Amino acid sequence: MAYSVKHAAMVALPDRLYLPTIDIGTDGTDINSTPSGNALTLGDQNSPRQRWGRASFDRTHRFIFSATWAHPGPKRGMSRSVFSNWFFSAIATIQSGSALTIANTNSTNVFGISEDRAQLSSTCSKGLLVRGGSVESKLNSYFIPSCFTGPPVIGAAGIGTAFGNSATGSRTVRDRKTWTLRFQKVCRFAGLVRTAAFNFALNFSTY
Repeated sequence: MAYSVKHAAMVALPDRLYLPTIDIGTDGTDINSTPSGNALTLGDQNSPRQRWGRASFDRTHRFIFSATWAHPGPKRGMSRSVFSNWFFSAIATIQSGSALTIANTNSTNVFGISEDRAQLSSTCSKGLLVRGGSVESKLNSYFIPSCFTGPPVIGAAGIGTAFGNSATGSRTVRDRKTWTLRFQKVCRFAGLVRTAAFNFALNFSTY
């Protein structure tokens, strides 16, 4: 049976024009999920404590800022139809990177569980597992090989190995920043039965 929990605190500061939100928390789990939605139980399947760590979708820190402004156009005259009913909004989201679990196929595990986490060597600290530079520059060599080693041998024959010692969600990947701007114009038409409105919106987003 899988287990997951979230500890979080959120602060919202409302205002007439803007709404900043700060979300600080951690999602913990004893399973790992893949981009396709499959669940993997890496490590000792009989020990949830040994598998416990940050969930792959965890975003420990998140800051969201949103603002909306209605343009005060003229109240009468021909220019009202052009310069009235304009709305501008913006949303900015800055959040820390998601958690990454380093997996390893442990074919010699004495418990018969080959889906395992990697074994860290004593030559690198947790913050030095990944090469420096941009993500694009290290697509073929993301981790530093010398930071990893084989799992410890515990079998009497000198072959069987234990589980890897790296933690679930031990590495944080790059953070994410998104910005969205929206321009909206509302056109109103007085008909015979009711007043109709036509909305025209234009969005700009960066990731």
